[in-house]
Amino acid sequence: LVVIFFGRKRVFGFMARRFDRRAYSDDGAFLAALFITREFSPGEPYWLKAEDFRGCLIAHGQTVCEDLMASDWIPGIIQSVEVGSNEFSVIVKNIPITFALAHGSNHNYKTLEDLLSRHAIRCVDWQYLSFKHMVCYDGGENCYQYSRPLAPGESIDFFVSHSWRDDKETKWKCLQCCAENFLKRRKRYPTFWIDKYCLKQEDVTGINGLSVYVTACDHILMLCGPTFYTRLWCVFEMFVSSAFQSESEWLRRIKLYPLDIGNESGCGLASVLALTMFSLNETTCYDPNDERLIKTIIDAVGRYEFESKVRKMAMTFAKALESQMRETEIAECMPEAGI
Repeated sequence: LVVIFFGRKRVFGFMARRFDRRAYSDDGAFLAALFITREFSPGEPYWLKAEDFRGCLIAHGQTVCEDLMASDWIPGIIQSVEVGSNEFSVIVKNIPITFALAHGSNHNYKTLEDLLSRHAIRCVDWQYLSFKHMVCYDGGENCYQYSRPLAPGESIDFFVSHSWRDDKETKWKCLQCCAENFLKRRKRYPTFWIDKYCLKQEDVTGINGLSVYVTACDHILMLCGPTFYTRLWCVFEMFVSSAFQSESEWLRRIKLYPLDIGNESGCGLASVLALTMFSLNETTCYDPNDERLIKTIIDAVGRYEFESKVRKMAMTFAKALESQMRETEIAECMPEAGI
């Protein structure tokens, strides 16, 4: 009744503002539920991968227009949703296509602990990470086989947030140094959550549990490169990482590694400084369905509030890094810049 009376967006906005004031676990469950209870309605836009649409055209005996296939995604409109089912149909170029996705979940998660206990969260051990797998997200070997379920009571050491478009060699060097530094402190190598390893590639709904995966990790490893601030998932992960905690807590939890340091690109903080001028209008997702969902959630939080939070976090990191650079020979060992 509260949602009906005040409106879904206003209630979500009120709940979102609580994230900055109190660090209650039910805030995390609420934010995660926005993804997990994802619903579809007739008349909404939905995009289909061009390669999948090609198969549909062939199945319907229609000619494949190669000009149309030049785009990665083909826009369509949701025609109908089966009540009580996980199926919905989309009209793409006058061709009806039926999907079976998890949506409209009836789960009622009251706390993050409750939510975590019902998700099969996985991690990947350092020994199974490899440079060849970190080159790009799509293609190549299926990396899911290298991950494993968490043991009872186990948490993941690092949630890795990065842009697949940033320099792969620099990112790999950061991961190596992070693992070696962790070994020196903890006498063991760390575990990681990386989407390519911990989600089944064919499971398009797996990423809906983003808040769950972030919460299951002790630290967030942000590999901030030149394209980081333009990738909506990266910036949203940054926001989610701080959504349930005070500033001192997320500063302790987030380990930021600027990929510029050690390069011949000015002061070495260009990517972090770009985040201090962050604009949501400059961000995109590879999957337009994800982009629409995330921006809908951000609208519930408030675009101004979201952008302000990201800029404030970036300014805090930039000041800390500048101070650290003045006190140490930071350029000699780039990954030591992590804060």
